Amino acid sequence: MKRVNSWFLVGGALLALCVAGSGVAAEDVDKSVNEKILDILLERGDITPERYDQLRKEALEEKQGATPPVAAGEPDPTDWKVYWNNGTRIERNDGLYKVKIGGRIQFDAAASGVSNRLRGMFPDSEGTGVEFRRARLFVEGEVWDHAIFKAQYDFAGSEAEFKDVYVGLQKIPYVGTVRAGHFKEPESIEMLTSSKYITFLERSLPVLAFGAERNSGIGVSNAFFDERMTFSVGGFRNVGGDGSGFDNQGNYNVGFRVTGLPLYEDDGEHLIHTGFWYSHQFRHGEMVSYDPNSESHLVGGILSMPDIDINGIDLLGGELAGVFGPFYAQSEFIASLVDGQQGVGDRVFYGTYITAGAFLTGEHRNYEKDSGAMGRTKVLKPFSLSKGQWGGVEVAGRWSYLTLNDGPVRGGIENNMTLGVNWYLYSNLRIMLNYVLAHRNGVGDANIFQSRVSFDF
Repeated sequence: MKRVNSWFLVGGALLALCVAGSGVAAEDVDKSVNEKILDILLERGDITPERYDQLRKEALEEKQGATPPVAAGEPDPTDWKVYWNNGTRIERNDGLYKVKIGGRIQFDAAASGVSNRLRGMFPDSEGTGVEFRRARLFVEGEVWDHAIFKAQYDFAGSEAEFKDVYVGLQKIPYVGTVRAGHFKEPESIEMLTSSKYITFLERSLPVLAFGAERNSGIGVSNAFFDERMTFSVGGFRNVGGDGSGFDNQGNYNVGFRVTGLPLYEDDGEHLIHTGFWYSHQFRHGEMVSYDPNSESHLVGGILSMPDIDINGIDLLGGELAGVFGPFYAQSEFIASLVDGQQGVGDRVFYGTYITAGAFLTGEHRNYEKDSGAMGRTKVLKPFSLSKGQWGGVEVAGRWSYLTLNDGPVRGGIENNMTLGVNWYLYSNLRIMLNYVLAHRNGVGDANIFQSRVSFDF
């Protein structure tokens, strides 16, 4: 085969363009420039028919795989956009790749005073202090049509701890979302509501006592009937904050949660939520003790349940919540049915709480239908001195009850009353004030004043 000179190729290209412009051959109209050059070279005998067929095939494959031209005024689907929406978001225009980078900062202060008997039993429960309750960073995203991931770490202690760290698939027909990694078990509307959105600084007594929070495992969740019903199920290894564990005890939890919305109107401004969940915790000759804080992380708790030998635990809970414009209420009942070893026997510990509140500035609690939990409150008039806007104001109260007394186990009974005021400067920045009157039956009271500045991004 003859070697093709560069000047000849240029000339052939110009000739091909001229032929294309003349319109003399209708079948040449849709040919690319490369194809027309090959036709000219074949006609002049500069390449063999075999070589022509091979190069033409490659030219057709290139043309079919080429990115289609973008119409004038339309964004390129392969371009990226970066924007702020309560966190930094990076997305490709075709929607195949989405990433969010964010975190939260929660700085607390507290002061407490206790009665004499409580001071003698819990000398560390009186005093003043400050702490970073949470200092988290995360990255999460969606890749291609179904893949999801999240990696979140909390730096609020002396060392970093795992929070949500998982990979999974979403939008799977009849299944929904599947996740594997470290995340919350399907328990309790208050536990599943993010700490960014809970009403008070701390969750209620029974949730603090019995809630498993995060463990490592596999979970499946889905929503049905226009997201009026959710179902989630999972199996987890009971592990610590590093997300890993290995021993010969076989400490595993399996459970499920189902929720329903018998009422959902006005895009969530009026709703009634119901839910039920169950978890079985496999424990073989393990020790267990419930020692929740008194709804104040800094102050700690005033209950003292002894360690008991158990074979397993059945946890179950019922949920009821309602949103009625700016007013809302929420309640749960949680019970722990303990299968104790000889000398302890089967024991039942339980607790409940009732929360009620209102937004004085017209906002309402936001409900996330796909998860059956509460979400971010949208402030109607964000803080702005130039506009004379002061954000949103919320007031709330809660009564909670927990008993750790049954038979020979005498952990104590606690009743708490909590009052709270939340000032939402923006939807992701609020100042929280709480007063907690924690009463241990037959012993005494703790008076706790606490505050938090919370910002998430």
